Amino acid sequence: MCARADSWRGPGRIAVRLQQPASSPAEPDTVVAVDRDTASCSRFGRHVLAGTRWRAPSGNWFLLAAGSRDITRITATGTVRADESARTPTVPAPREGDVNLAGRLTNGEQLPSVR
Repeated sequence: MCARADSWRGPGRIAVRLQQPASSPAEPDTVVAVDRDTASCSRFGRHVLAGTRWRAPSGNWFLLAAGSRDITRITATGTVRADESARTPTVPAPREGDVNLAGRLTNGEQLPSVR
């Protein structure tokens, strides 16, 4: 979920949040990425990609990534290596370590993730 705040002074800021499934214990949304002075999450910046680690009820850790509708492929590098032709890939991941995400848009452009 991408939340945006703007002011009359110019570009706003965003917070990308992970909304827990309804079946999980009552947990607040988790902020997984923020950006300032950006047009992201608006009609002027529609392309957004973010990711986070998530611990499943089984105790296993996963990298969850999500991209806007024009993303056709998401690539993870670092402690997690994945190349998925999906907008919402979920891949096994260690609990810690650096992960970089990049998305490919329908027009072929690369899109870095919001951190």
